Amino acid sequence: MEAAGYLMGALVWGGAIAAVPATVGGSLVVVRWRRRTIAALERAELEEGPRSPT
Repeated sequence: MEAAGYLMGALVWGGAIAAVPATVGGSLVVVRWRRRTIAALERAELEEGPRSPT
């Protein structure tokens, strides 16, 4: 029974420890994706040229 307690503790702590790098990695991926998307939109806008006001 004591071994089951250790196993449960290891699962809880292991999950918490694994969640931190996963969150950091996910945040980095989102930031890089957002920057690339904004840069692509800006490039497309520059290639389109100035708009005439209507």
